[in-house]
Amino acid sequence: MPVLCRLRGFHVLNTFEDTLHDDLIGVRLDVLGSSLLELSREGAFGPPPPTGSWKIKLNAQLSTAHLQFNSWLALRGEECSQAEFSHLNLSMTTLDCWPTLKSKAKNAAFITAWLSEVAKGFVSDEFTEVRSACLDAFAKIWTLTNESKYPNWQLTDEQCEALETLRQMALLSLHWLSKHCNSHDVFRWKIRPKYHRMDHGLRRAVRTKMSPSVYYTFSPEDFMGMVARMCGKCHGSTIIRRGVCRWLLSWFVEMSEVEGTLLPIASYIELMGSLA
Repeated sequence: MPVLCRLRGFHVLNTFEDTLHDDLIGVRLDVLGSSLLELSREGAFGPPPPTGSWKIKLNAQLSTAHLQFNSWLALRGEECSQAEFSHLNLSMTTLDCWPTLKSKAKNAAFITAWLSEVAKGFVSDEFTEVRSACLDAFAKIWTLTNESKYPNWQLTDEQCEALETLRQMALLSLHWLSKHCNSHDVFRWKIRPKYHRMDHGLRRAVRTKMSPSVYYTFSPEDFMGMVARMCGKCHGSTIIRRGVCRWLLSWFVEMSEVEGTLLPIASYIELMGSLA
């Protein structure tokens, strides 16, 4: 970070919140972990086996949950790479562990939408009602973000009003659930400091009418994966030079497509020569 701070023109006010890391693979994973654990205990995915440890009983119910989730995806023509649910998939080695789902970003979005529907069928008291509202808010926040991608990145007044309502619903419900569990010494519904950034990102979207999809980092993450695969095919002694050369090839192709004309090959040769 100190090196970045010395860059000319850099300021912390130039940084934006990231829906991918703050929400989908951040706060949301705690929400999903707690929801899966509670719904399993409430019998949403069938009764547990009569015998066995808590891990065996929970895994049997989570296995059924995964089958139901895949059926839900199939009915909607969607695909998902989510691994089978288990106690380890919830980051639980003991009953006192905070349940946090291990999932990729897109998978987490699908699981939220599915659990939101499941939770609506298991509302029996104030706690389960707030839980259902929390899941519904998180599911709709992603739906609105996904529907306002480029070129429809500018939010309408109706979308801003809906996003503000969802922001407040998600914040208040998660805070209530976290406080309720904390007062009863229950290790669920953790609310992390990262939620502060997520909330600021939603506030920024409402204030500027700019969809959070404008500055989420799905494309940069894909790019880093591509660079890692390219570097993995280079020899260890030349990985830095050849890795950059291969990246420049892909960059030239991308820039050519953006501009609509081929960039001069002489520029590429000059860059290659400087790396030799």
